Amino acid sequence: VTTYHWLRDSKAWMHEDFGNIDAKYCEASVMAGTKTLFKTVKAFEKRDDCKKVLDIAKQIKDEVDAFVPNVPIVMGLRNPGMRERHWQQVTELVGQEVNPDMTEFNLKQFLDLGMLQ
Repeated sequence: VTTYHWLRDSKAWMHEDFGNIDAKYCEASVMAGTKTLFKTVKAFEKRDDCKKVLDIAKQIKDEVDAFVPNVPIVMGLRNPGMRERHWQQVTELVGQEVNPDMTEFNLKQFLDLGMLQ
């Protein structure tokens, strides 16, 4: 995961139509990103000549780490096994009609409905 890919993908995952998210790619990218960025930050911490690069790496690592709790939501709701009854349960849980056919509905809106609570 590069900074470019993280910035591009995280923006898309949060703000583009939820139905367009490739859940497996999202999970793989986030998990690889946490591992890579952990190692990257550790490597730059050992160098005195990379303070600005270290700051950027830490910032991106913090963003990826903050996104990690969203991955199970993406994986669950983008699961091909989700049926109408499951969507009805989600609707009852969040108190607003949600279904896989909704357009202009994104992960940020799901999270704003309290999906992590």
